[in-house]
Amino acid sequence: MSLLPLAVLLARRRLRADTGLALATALLVALCAALAAAVPAELRRSLDAGARAELASAPALVSASEQLVRHDEPAGSDVTTVTYAGSRVDSRVALLRHLPPRLARVAGPVTGTAVSVAFDGRTGTRALGTVRVAYGAGALAGARWVTGRGPARDDAPRGSGTVPVALSVGVARGLGLAVGDRVRLTRPGASEQAELLVTGTFIPADATAPVWSRLPGALAPAGAAVALLSGSSTTAALAALPGTGLQASYAVAPAPGRLTAAGVPALRAAAARWAVRPDLALSGVDDPPVLHDDVEGPLARAVAAQRAATALVSLLVAALLGVGGLVVLLVGRLLAARRGAALHLQVARGASLRQAALLALVEALPLVVGAAALGGLAALAVGPAYPVVPVLLVGVAAALAAVAAVVTTVLRRPPAGAARVVLEALVVVLATAALVATRGRGASAADGLDVLLVATPLLLVGAVTVVLLRCYPLLLRGLARGAARLRGAVALVGVTRARTSAAATPLPLLVLTLAVALGVGDVLLASGLASASATAARERVGAAARATTGTSAQATRLAAAVHRRAPRASVTAVAVVAGADLDIRQDYSGVTVLAVDPSSYAAVLRASAEPGAGALATLGRRRDPVDLLLTGGVLLRARGAHVALVLAKDRLPARVAGRAPADPRAWLPGEVVLADAAALPPAVVAQASGLVLAGGPGAEEALAAQAAPGVQVVTRSSWRDGDPARRLLAGVTRLLRAGSIALLVLAGAALLLVVVATARGRGAELAVARALGLRAGQLRATGAVELVPPVLVAGVVGAACGAALPRLLDPVLDPLPLTGGAFAPAPADPLATAVAALGALLGLLVLALLVDGSLRRRVPRTPLEAL
Repeated sequence: MSLLPLAVLLARRRLRADTGLALATALLVALCAALAAAVPAELRRSLDAGARAELASAPALVSASEQLVRHDEPAGSDVTTVTYAGSRVDSRVALLRHLPPRLARVAGPVTGTAVSVAFDGRTGTRALGTVRVAYGAGALAGARWVTGRGPARDDAPRGSGTVPVALSVGVARGLGLAVGDRVRLTRPGASEQAELLVTGTFIPADATAPVWSRLPGALAPAGAAVALLSGSSTTAALAALPGTGLQASYAVAPAPGRLTAAGVPALRAAAARWAVRPDLALSGVDDPPVLHDDVEGPLARAVAAQRAATALVSLLVAALLGVGGLVVLLVGRLLAARRGAALHLQVARGASLRQAALLALVEALPLVVGAAALGGLAALAVGPAYPVVPVLLVGVAAALAAVAAVVTTVLRRPPAGAARVVLEALVVVLATAALVATRGRGASAADGLDVLLVATPLLLVGAVTVVLLRCYPLLLRGLARGAARLRGAVALVGVTRARTSAAATPLPLLVLTLAVALGVGDVLLASGLASASATAARERVGAAARATTGTSAQATRLAAAVHRRAPRASVTAVAVVAGADLDIRQDYSGVTVLAVDPSSYAAVLRASAEPGAGALATLGRRRDPVDLLLTGGVLLRARGAHVALVLAKDRLPARVAGRAPADPRAWLPGEVVLADAAALPPAVVAQASGLVLAGGPGAEEALAAQAAPGVQVVTRSSWRDGDPARRLLAGVTRLLRAGSIALLVLAGAALLLVVVATARGRGAELAVARALGLRAGQLRATGAVELVPPVLVAGVVGAACGAALPRLLDPVLDPLPLTGGAFAPAPADPLATAVAALGALLGLLVLALLVDGSLRRRVPRTPLEAL
């Protein structure tokens, strides 16, 4: 019989003899294959979702703008002289529909609008507020005319100064206008006037069309009402609005449905290239528009978020590769150890090492490849296609691990003392060098998995395990001395057996330590990301909810309405004085002044769990000097200096009272100064814009219910929901937490396999101990004492390593793009997380003891039965 058929026959007999371990091996290989395929697939899906969210947050894919006027402008002017603004806007819109292929794949509708400056509107003696006239490409197409019809060129005599317009039903009702009404327009601060003639009211064919988002106030008055022009009436508008013209803007909306994370760099390059040289795509077009690349910022954030997410998932990949590979190798070692006598007998009868390796390969290959294929089928729940490459890699690696286990068992040549010291020193040196290199390099700039970042935690935990293996015998020696002083032989026998237990050998200890360390590290990173996202939302809002209004008086009315709706909430109105200056030793710094009521603002901060509310007690109502709370940028320069606050024509002597609480720079541009509103000139406060801050029970809901045109409301939950990185952050957090569970499963599987594989050998020893007089309870206690030391030591050391990993790798992990600019490397209770992981490991130990007890019932009861 040739070698291969003989190997197949022997492999079948061996698998029948060790069916349990063979099935356990198949399950572990299937689990490793499923993880190896599912983790990259889930990461790619999260990265794609994050890239699409970032692109969707862009105001436009590309945009352009120009000033359209009718009369001639001096040479060098940046305005364009046209006669028919409507036809020019339409032609530009048609032009922008012809994009390069890469941009066209993610391009949505093209919008073109031409909008006038703001006018004061009046009909008869009744004031209408702010009114604009505008043209939108395709806005009136398909509209249903409720009264009248669309504006036409002949609706007003040429040169009469009258502009025919149409109003939406919402605007007409809001302004109280009907067909035939005339509106006199006056430009603020000027004597120029124009007249509008309402020719019809309409309901748009599609109120959700992108053009309406570019014309706020066209469907309902929102700060300013918009009267719509037709293409032909734009000529009358250009003639009747001299010196102002129409501001035309064109935009290609993003449609990120087909974007993938891998296509982001190419899309950035294509958008930048076409914006710089549009004439390459618009050859033959006279006067091509000057385009702006509006996606550079969002796509740059997408790339940064992808790198941050990939760096975080690199730790999970390291954990799964290391623990999964070691568990598969451990199973192979256990199988080879159980067949050690048969393997050595084959070698003694003349079998070569190559034949033994071939036999192991023939035995393992169909088992592990089939199991890996089943794992790949399980991964189809995450990925769109069958993961051929991960399945092949895991299957081949598992087969090679089985061959390596047989070869090392046959050779039986553990490294000598000097060689072992050299290997251990090499591991420690490599781990130290990897940590120094990783921290010195800083944040990962790799677009894929960072090999150095994957290897560093493995080497670190490996180095710690090397030190642990050196210290473990000393620990057991001390325990043995203590057990020798106790009554009875249970403790002494258990500790003595623990020194030679299979669970205390290097491979199981390394598996347990690595699984606990990287599992704890993954949980800490996931909880740190979640807490950092909540911190970012708190910083960006400044309270539980914030509303921006046009004037401080409007903010006061809104705060009163919110307080009536939610009596238990804390609400305050804040006046925002922009354009102020802080004089520090004749050095002027531009600042934004928040005029607050200290008591109500402090109540809002306390209700919103914001820090620093006590600092507001230092603000007084005196005006000479005015007490100020400064943000950090100017606080350092102003301490101990003579300062003055300059508000338009008022110069107020000031005193620095401390640091501004809940740093407002996170939601206001530039440096910010807080002052008591009663200490500032009333005229300045009255002319300022307004803010409403709220916190406490029902504050977010009450303020969100007051949202109206001209009032922008932001809550912590709405900020988190609107963050483009939210979906990517959720995907990474989900991966890290699921990975920690998978690591726990692998660690438990390794512990159970050690117990099951060594049950036969322990059974013979326990039979001898029973014959010497040990009772059943003492035998169970002996088994527990045997397994507790290695599991407990590996759990404690692994938990300590896991708690330290996020801080050791803090310079490398840069998750700021995922968390909105805030990041806590670990949650406030890393000790609780480590204790929970240790408790889970002890739970696995209890399960292993129960399994050991069930197996012990089948072992021989006397030495004669054992023989």
